[in-house]
Amino acid sequence: MQIQQPPYHFNEDLKEIPENQSEWMGFVANLKQQLLLETQLDQKISLYEHIGMAQRILKNYDEAEFYLKKALNYSYSYPKVSRLIQNFIRLAHVYQWKKEFSKSQLLFDLAKILIDENSISESLLAAYHQHLGKLYFDQQYYGKAQAEFSTALSLRIKNSAPVDQIESSQQSLNEALRRLKNDRHNKQHAH
Repeated sequence: MQIQQPPYHFNEDLKEIPENQSEWMGFVANLKQQLLLETQLDQKISLYEHIGMAQRILKNYDEAEFYLKKALNYSYSYPKVSRLIQNFIRLAHVYQWKKEFSKSQLLFDLAKILIDENSISESLLAAYHQHLGKLYFDQQYYGKAQAEFSTALSLRIKNSAPVDQIESSQQSLNEALRRLKNDRHNKQHAH
């Protein structure tokens, strides 16, 4: 089952913004209907993941947290560890948007332990660095964010990732560099 999210764009804070709010709400309603009928574990996890991510984009953080915790719990019994890592990152992203940075950091730390102990794809490793960069970015640690975005970008270019992923890393890196430059400029003029 291939689930296609409705269109969105990134704002200057690197957050996804729905192109059409009602289309996204219909998308979530449709996925919830499918979830009621689904019996296969793999498909169920996928529906929980997509509902959770969509609810985060719609800024329904408590619902996003609920669905992504379900996805995470099911991921423990899923044969591939990559699913568990992805769902640690997705749930961390919700906490980050709620500005619960320590909860988010803890989930990134758990994901990192699994990454270090297992063989994972370079695309998942790139996603880890991209999202960790966003965690730093949201806390205004632009230097750390820039380092993570650079790593994600080079991994994505090296592995011929989809264009939208490369563009996302490039946009994130550019914005982190711009803010880092502004911070330095403002500090110089504050003295």
